[in-house]
Amino acid sequence: GEKTQTVVTPNLSIDSLIYVDDIGMAGKVEDIEEVGRKLKMMEEEKRFTFNNEQGKTNYMIIKTGKEEKQKPNIVVKKGKVMETTKYKYLGNWLNDKGNIELQLEELEKKVNMFATEVRKLGKEELLGALSTEAMIMIYEKTVVPTITYNLECWTHIDEKNAERIEKIQGGILRKALNLPATTPYWGILKELGIWPLEKKILYQRMMLYESMIKSEAGRLGRKVIEAQKTTCLRNNWYKQTEREARKSRIDLEQAETRSTEAWKKMVKDKIQEKVEQQWDEKQNRKRKTRHQVGQKFERKNYLRKMGIKEASRTIIRRLEMLD
Repeated sequence: GEKTQTVVTPNLSIDSLIYVDDIGMAGKVEDIEEVGRKLKMMEEEKRFTFNNEQGKTNYMIIKTGKEEKQKPNIVVKKGKVMETTKYKYLGNWLNDKGNIELQLEELEKKVNMFATEVRKLGKEELLGALSTEAMIMIYEKTVVPTITYNLECWTHIDEKNAERIEKIQGGILRKALNLPATTPYWGILKELGIWPLEKKILYQRMMLYESMIKSEAGRLGRKVIEAQKTTCLRNNWYKQTEREARKSRIDLEQAETRSTEAWKKMVKDKIQEKVEQQWDEKQNRKRKTRHQVGQKFERKNYLRKMGIKEASRTIIRRLEMLD
C-alpha cells in the first residue's frame, strides 16, 4: 500500500515509527486509517495479532482548534480500536491536549515516595557524617534524571508548568531534609548547590542538540532539526532551542565546531552564570537569604561533614526559619 507518513515540516515527512512490538503514527484521520488498513494486512499476511484493549492499541486525538473531532474507523481481528485521552509513550505520559500536564501530575503523586527513598538510601544511622553528602548525591543521580526524563524533547514548557516542575523539586528536598514547608526554594538550592530543574532541562536540551547535529547525516533526529532550521515556522523544537540558548548567551553554532567536552563545559558555565544572575534578581534583597549574599551558588562545605539532622538544623538557622 501507500506509505504512511507524518508531516514534520513543510519540507520533511517521515514514515511510521515501527519498533519490535510497537507502531507509532501521527497525522490526519485518513493517515491513521491507512495505518489501520496496514495493521489488518499484517494480521492477514504475517499472522500478527493486535490487542485492542484500552492501553494497548488506541488512537488519540489532539485538538488544535474549535473544529469538531474527526474519529478514525480502525478495526482489527479483536474488534474496533478505541480512542484514548492519555497514553504512555517511551516513558512519558501524553494527553489529548498535547501538553505536559499529565506527565507532571504523575510526578507530583510521587513526591513523598522520592523523598522517602532518598532518605532511606542516605540513612544517617548507617552513613553518619557522610549521610547528607550521600543523600544529595543520590538525589542528583537518581531522582533528578527521573523527573526530567525526556523533558528536553518537548518543544516548549510554559511558565505555569515550569513552576510546577520546580515545586516538585522543592517538595522533595524539603521533605528529604525535614525542612519547614515555607523554607525558601532558592535558598535551599544555593545551600545545596543544585540547579533549578528548568536549567537542568536546558542543559539536557543543549546536549541533545549537539548529539543530533553531529550525528550521521541520515539520522532522523538530525534530519528533523535541519528541516526545522530552514522552515519559516516559529513554533518547533529547534526554534525554541535557539530562543532558550539565546537567553543564557549560548551560541548554538559552537555545538558543531567544539569538541563534546568543550561544549559541555561552555554550556555548564553559561547556565551557572544565569543561575547566579537569577538568584540575585529573585533573592538578593530577601531577609531569609541575606546570609547567602556574596556566596557562590555551590554546595556549602559544612554539608560534607554533617549528618542529615545537623545539616537540616544548620540550613534552618542560616535561612532564619527558627520561630
